[in-house]
Amino acid sequence: TKGGGRGGWGGAPSRRGGWGSTPSTPQQTPDTSPYFGWLDYFPDEQFVPESPLAARLRILVAVFEEILSDTLPFEEISVKGSLTIDIETFILRPGIQEGIPDLLELLKTSPDT
Repeated sequence: TKGGGRGGWGGAPSRRGGWGSTPSTPQQTPDTSPYFGWLDYFPDEQFVPESPLAARLRILVAVFEEILSDTLPFEEISVKGSLTIDIETFILRPGIQEGIPDLLELLKTSPDT
């Protein structure tokens, strides 16, 4: 669903040069996205596996999967209905440092886009 689960980092439209971008590769239809709800979060972005947005999402998914498998019981998340992440610690994770070194700046300058 749109809104509630976004966490405020839904991706910037291409014209802003933030999360999304207009790739020079041929566009694929959004139906080919491996991410559930792609159009809810990125209604103006077609899914292109080689795009910077898709690359950032792969990194974020990998880091969150690592966090979930290492430290948090799923029961706690299920009961709470949410997950709290310390952003200062999160951005220091190797996957983020290497793949999205400007994540904190992106969140500060465009938290809702």
